[in-house]
Amino acid sequence: MIVLDFFRKYALNIFFVVLLLVVVRSPITPIFITKNLTYAFFFVSAFFIFWQALVNPRVFLQRSFLLFYIVWFVYLIYFILFDQSYEGLAYLILKGVTFATIIICSSYYFKHYIKTFPETIVKSGLFILFLGLFFDQNILQFRYDGILNNPNTLGFLSSIILGILILKEDFSTKKIFLMLFLIVMILASGSRGAILGVLIALLFRSFTLKNIIFLGFVLISLLAINEVATHLGMETGLNRIKETKGSFTSRNMTNYYGYKTLMLSPWTGFGLDKYAFITSKVIPIQLKYILVPNPHNSYMGMFIQLGIPFAIIILLTMLYYILKMLLSREKDKIFLFLVVFSAISGLYESHLFSLFAFEGIVFWISIGLYLKYINDHGDI
Repeated sequence: MIVLDFFRKYALNIFFVVLLLVVVRSPITPIFITKNLTYAFFFVSAFFIFWQALVNPRVFLQRSFLLFYIVWFVYLIYFILFDQSYEGLAYLILKGVTFATIIICSSYYFKHYIKTFPETIVKSGLFILFLGLFFDQNILQFRYDGILNNPNTLGFLSSIILGILILKEDFSTKKIFLMLFLIVMILASGSRGAILGVLIALLFRSFTLKNIIFLGFVLISLLAINEVATHLGMETGLNRIKETKGSFTSRNMTNYYGYKTLMLSPWTGFGLDKYAFITSKVIPIQLKYILVPNPHNSYMGMFIQLGIPFAIIILLTMLYYILKMLLSREKDKIFLFLVVFSAISGLYESHLFSLFAFEGIVFWISIGLYLKYINDHGDI
């Protein structure tokens, strides 16, 4: 029982760290090691889920987690009707393991995770960012990515860490320096979505006089550092927003070919493992080796994956529970920020329904903990 309790208390934090390692470039963390580590986590989690089902199966019958039950049963019905492939079965099982892990951990150590999950994001994320400077000091390159697999990943990670620090009510010199460092990372990444994350966090901060001064400091720092970065020739996210006349994304081409892919099988989709898929049949020959066959939109990816009827069920269910969170009387601003920003970022990245994206697990863990939070306060 001690081992099972250890799983309940630490699995979600370990899950995030393991998936964060997946996006660290080789040779710092070789891909075969991180992938095998991820599968090992799923395997161990499945063992403890089975153990939990024997000890106390009622933990899986809580109203707080109805979102997870609906999403997984939609996957199950889709698999039975349209996708009896090995890849589809693997996706179904691993999604079930993910959701069950969140349910178990949230049920037994909800208050522990409310405190430690944001801390895990901040500490492990900062470690990766500082380690990136050790291996790659060329922060003045076109778009900086440190040791992560691309600049947008670095931007998202920096943005959620900065958002958590913005929404924490403490003040210290250390916090100010960390925030300035994160602003530099966000601007160096050139990610427009990361800028959006900062703005969302600022909107969630309460508007007392002290906080208005604090928010002013963040905005002035952002603009001042952007000016310096521009002078040094860096392609910052703010400058890219200006160049695209206020747009936070430029995914029109991938969305277009994602739509054309969907229209080839609009009612039954392409399979559970096709959550980030564009078929080569719709890509012109001149773009075959240029366009990444990924819609870069989690919701478009879900429609391609499941087809219109099943995707609409999941989309409406997600919207319902996100609105519940926004309208609830009791609010935890940090988790609300993590859910809202992750959900919005799904409009320009295909990570929400991935098995291995740390951005996606941030969304699902955060929404699970938040739904438990508002349920305990009688708001759901």
